[in-house]
Amino acid sequence: MNIGILGVGSVFGAYMRGLRAVAGLPVLRLASRDPERARAAAEAAGVPRWGGLDDFCADDDVELVVNLTPPAAHAGTTLRLLEAGKHVFVEKPFAPDVAAAQRIIDAAASADRLLGCAPDVFLGPAGQTARAALDAGMIGRPFAATSFVRSSRVETWHPDPAGYFGPLGGPVLDWGPYHVALLVNLLGPVRSVMAAGVRARDEVAVSAPGRTGDVVPVAVDTHVSAVLEFPGPCLVTAMYSFDVWETTLPHLEIYGTEGTLRLPDPTRLHGTVEFRARGADAWTALPAVMPRLLRGELREFRGLGVAEMAGRLAGGGEHRTDAALGLHVLDVLTALGECSMDSGSRKIRSTVARPAAMELE
Repeated sequence: MNIGILGVGSVFGAYMRGLRAVAGLPVLRLASRDPERARAAAEAAGVPRWGGLDDFCADDDVELVVNLTPPAAHAGTTLRLLEAGKHVFVEKPFAPDVAAAQRIIDAAASADRLLGCAPDVFLGPAGQTARAALDAGMIGRPFAATSFVRSSRVETWHPDPAGYFGPLGGPVLDWGPYHVALLVNLLGPVRSVMAAGVRARDEVAVSAPGRTGDVVPVAVDTHVSAVLEFPGPCLVTAMYSFDVWETTLPHLEIYGTEGTLRLPDPTRLHGTVEFRARGADAWTALPAVMPRLLRGELREFRGLGVAEMAGRLAGGGEHRTDAALGLHVLDVLTALGECSMDSGSRKIRSTVARPAAMELE
């Protein structure tokens, strides 16, 4: 299946590594708002075709497009690609709101096109090792968890960090999708949420190379505390922050009646999952399971969800990062952003089936 990539920004290289080295999928065309930037990226990566969005839509050889445009452009470009007859895998967040996401899903159904959404990191060894441990009953019945995001310090390294502090930015929509998608994979769909947010700063000084001295305004809550209710019931205490720089808190822990699982950074495919039984004196590192979808080199990369889509289109099989999961994650995260200390608990209207565990080697 011929793949195209729309957008050649910071995550582009990770997708190229994954699609080529791991999934073995040919990338036929790159596109960008700046066609010259697409040309330079294509020449560096050995991709034969480049151009803009119009070129993509007119290229009948490109079957599946990976949409890596900025968040504000996700909805419009995805709709345009679907209208052109392309299958689409879009980076998170899926759309600016649930209503827009549903319109995209309806458009995909009308066009009989497959639609997927990042993040797909939970398909990797760390996420699937934790899933296997839970499915085996290692910690008994899960009843609680913690989910913590500290600042990515984006203002120190990104050449244009303004979007991270705008309406479709902030820690909830930037890092939250990784945590919530992983938690849905482990625990099932979110039933309700409570949350409140604050902004520690009104503006952020940018110290990225070449940008020192610039200041960007903060237009979104940059520190959000929340409680998410999962089936069980299982209560997840979440804290997603761009303002906490130093901490000793773990990324994610799951507490069960028989023990605890400690998980690595949910934005990464690899990392050690640890288990500690009740009454045990130490943590035990669990052997990493290896999903059968993986092959080739095992550095950090992106694209397992795209590989599943290609497999589904070629001959069937699971599609775990489908649009239903993307919409549910977006529903949860937008609810977190809309809650306050006075609003109380909020039911999540959407639901989704817990993704099936990966087939392992």
